[in-house]
Amino acid sequence: MITADHVSHLAKLQNAKPLKNHQIPILFYDPSTKGNIIHTKRIQQIDILPSVLNYLNYTNPFMSFGNSYQSEDHLVINLINEKYHCIVDDYYFVFDGHAIIELYDLNKDQDLRQNLVSLEINTLHMLTNKIKAYLQSFHTYFNQHSTP
Repeated sequence: MITADHVSHLAKLQNAKPLKNHQIPILFYDPSTKGNIIHTKRIQQIDILPSVLNYLNYTNPFMSFGNSYQSEDHLVINLINEKYHCIVDDYYFVFDGHAIIELYDLNKDQDLRQNLVSLEINTLHMLTNKIKAYLQSFHTYFNQHSTP
């Protein structure tokens, strides 16, 4: 597996698309596979461990807040300026800790120009529940396992 640990300073140029500011490549190398397999699913560094364990057919329990790149259920999340920037399926959204304040359809609007918060009520409700559940699980786990 080969990946970067941070984005290039070139990705932060003014004319870069907003999502490009956080993209890094990741390569899983398998010498037993012939040819190339390209997955375009968005994953994050927290997904590396579950992806490698999935590839190795590891079946014992383990703890991770990431998901294998082969998983159907997926959430990409970054905390930037005290707001959660997330991608679920084809939606990019910004959650302020209480509500989703920005929502974009990545298939139709990669430049993030049309905020759909007031238009996509059902999607907004589903994504709000998903991010709240994730954050509750995350905080509960770390509160229970942190040392005083």
